[in-house]
Amino acid sequence: MGIQRIPNRSAYSTTEYFDCGSKRKFDIASGIAFATKVIRAVIDTNVLIAALRSSSGASFQILLAAGRGEFQLALSVPLLAEYDDVSTRPSSGIPIPASAVHSIVGRLASIAHKQRIYYLWRPLLPDPKDDMVLELAIASGATHIVTFNHKDFRPASQFGITVLAPFQFIQLLP
Repeated sequence: MGIQRIPNRSAYSTTEYFDCGSKRKFDIASGIAFATKVIRAVIDTNVLIAALRSSSGASFQILLAAGRGEFQLALSVPLLAEYDDVSTRPSSGIPIPASAVHSIVGRLASIAHKQRIYYLWRPLLPDPKDDMVLELAIASGATHIVTFNHKDFRPASQFGITVLAPFQFIQLLP
């Protein structure tokens, strides 16, 4: 929690701050502060793998946007462990060295909203590994889950969570 300074990308802003507790970004322009709601999202492992395989798609743009603070990535220990496990498999098809993959996953962990999961909603989805993604979204107050696997996440709407493909999510960002 607390306030985190994020890089300035606006032509009108001198400084931007992100208040982790309220999920609001405070943009200070000409001495006037105003708040804008920041999207909190959970990124499914299949989107991370797609981003690591190719730098030309929306999945890669999402990783860049997370690094720039355009949305807040929510992360739990189980999802981080899955990121690490799946991204280091020889069959993953990731063309970059394992050390680079570890650096990218480490960077995501360092910028993410870290969420503990106290209540399990299982079984709710067809795939048990998808349950942990939905549980994280619920616990962290995320508004979006970004995945290529839309059909299995249909129950997310019961919790007010929107499930989007990477190309749809990137269109929401500033």
